[in-house]
Amino acid sequence: MKRKRFYIIVLALCLSLSAFGNTYAAENESDDEAENLIYPDIEGHWAEDAIEALYETGALNFPKGEPLGTEQPISRAHFLFMLINTKGITPIMNVQQTHFSDVAQDSWYFPYVETAYQLGIISGNENNFFPDAPVTRQEGILMLVRALGEGVKASRYKSAGLDAYKDSGTIAEWAKAPYAYAMDKGYCSDLKTDDRTYLYPNKEITRAEAAALIYKTLYQRLTMDNIQKEDVDGVTVIFFEKITATASAYNKDEKGMSARTALGWQLRYGLVAVDPSVIPYGTHLYIPGYGFAVAADRGGKGKENQVDLYLNSFDEVKKFGVKKDISVYILDPISETKK
Repeated sequence: MKRKRFYIIVLALCLSLSAFGNTYAAENESDDEAENLIYPDIEGHWAEDAIEALYETGALNFPKGEPLGTEQPISRAHFLFMLINTKGITPIMNVQQTHFSDVAQDSWYFPYVETAYQLGIISGNENNFFPDAPVTRQEGILMLVRALGEGVKASRYKSAGLDAYKDSGTIAEWAKAPYAYAMDKGYCSDLKTDDRTYLYPNKEITRAEAAALIYKTLYQRLTMDNIQKEDVDGVTVIFFEKITATASAYNKDEKGMSARTALGWQLRYGLVAVDPSVIPYGTHLYIPGYGFAVAADRGGKGKENQVDLYLNSFDEVKKFGVKKDISVYILDPISETKK
């Protein structure tokens, strides 16, 4: 009887230790999961999935393991960083000139700001970019649709939908068409409104809202069936189509040349003249030997698969001549842009 009782006690003790071990392991696993969170304040947050996805793509450069500050405003520089990286664009690192007096060449965001300017995602204001200023909703929406390659289409958009909101009159004139476009496309559903009564266009976008906006739009493109990747000139190019074209060049100093494009943009490096029926205005491109560019002009030669690249001097234009059978990588799904 004593031996049987001893076995029962030992068995009970083993079961107890086993239960304790399982509980301890579960607690440790829970602790590990908490420690492995990218940002401790996003657990259970409505934008958690978007934030984690963007972090994995390298689109968030806030310190890992520290609170993200989900409800803090996102700065203009950080918002651009998110846009450029989610789109898979390698920023220009060897810029010889700067377009903004308040963007220092030794700042971490300098190459991103200059790349965004070259691509027409930003235009600046009186030679300033205000990199540390918070992004308002109307500013962020404009940058977003431009980063999608839909900026020109959005600027021409007509919709009376904004009239339903009581504060529609506070939207800046330059933001009305893009705002209406983005609203109708469903891009802005994560920007909270007041029972569909107020848009709050001048409200600052939070870091969580910025992640949600970009996750719903640019990030989703990464899962499209026709997206491709190729190493060109030592740069990884993420694109949707590749066409063969003939390339020539132009400069504002040529006789009879305007200082502005067909869209009214000031001529600068990175602007390419195209046939908009082939490559819609606002579409982003990569051209070997030239770099990242945006379709923003229609020159006299810009027909069918012909591209004219803007160069900084007329001497460079003459030296460039005409190049046949070059590859033009189209970075946006232009079949969608044409609709």
